[in-house]
Amino acid sequence: MTYHYKFEGLKDYDCDLASWLKISYADSLGLQDDNWEIALGYISTCPDNIKESLKTELINHIPLNSEMKVKRLILSCKKYNLKNVIIDIHKTIGMREYNKGNYGEAIKHYMEINDSYRISLVCDKLISQYLEKGDLSQLDFINAIDQKTLYNSKINFLARYKEFHELYREKQYKKAGSLLIQLLTSEIAPKSFWSIILVDAIPLLESEQIIFNSSDTYELMRCLEEITSHRRREYLAALNKKVKSEQELDELINVIRIALVRNLARTTALMI
Repeated sequence: MTYHYKFEGLKDYDCDLASWLKISYADSLGLQDDNWEIALGYISTCPDNIKESLKTELINHIPLNSEMKVKRLILSCKKYNLKNVIIDIHKTIGMREYNKGNYGEAIKHYMEINDSYRISLVCDKLISQYLEKGDLSQLDFINAIDQKTLYNSKINFLARYKEFHELYREKQYKKAGSLLIQLLTSEIAPKSFWSIILVDAIPLLESEQIIFNSSDTYELMRCLEEITSHRRREYLAALNKKVKSEQELDELINVIRIALVRNLARTTALMI
């Protein structure tokens, strides 16, 4: 005989009497507190043709209202090999954190499921936020992640750019300058961000200590020429957000150019 049961709030299931009793008891436990773990254990003993669907449905209806519960849920999903549910949980929490403006936390969840598309979207938001506010505080999450996860080009760029600012604050100007050149020459930095990096180079170019040699300076000149000669509107869009007018933009580019020429003159004179 087949018994019909509608798991509360979930879809209908046809099952034998033993399964009906287990599902009924699991349903009576509710989804709050620790009862969901007990309920999950009961429905895990149901026949194969319904238990996977039951477990997925049950977990998908458990409120994700605490970090501890989320961790326990993910552990349970791993125990029962519910890979798709793990993905759904991380996507849900990631989107929640993103909507709250916690972009670093959102990236952590997307990294857990190797969601490169969403990682890139959040990185774009972090870059945009930096351009608007000059705020790198949300990049602190990078310190806590495995360096192997820097496979994503945008996270790799943000990590290196954050490192550049840390070196500069610590007055390790030579190392900061070397990293700045690396960001440009290896094209780790998106070309749309080159103008910002070139502005960052100005105080290093004008430092009493020579930070960039002739070769470095020529490379910086090449980068400046590339973004001001071709697709100028696109490549200077980021820098344009930091100025009030086209005239001010041109003046800032001229400041970069003069700093480069002066540095080249110094390095040439000293044969560096």
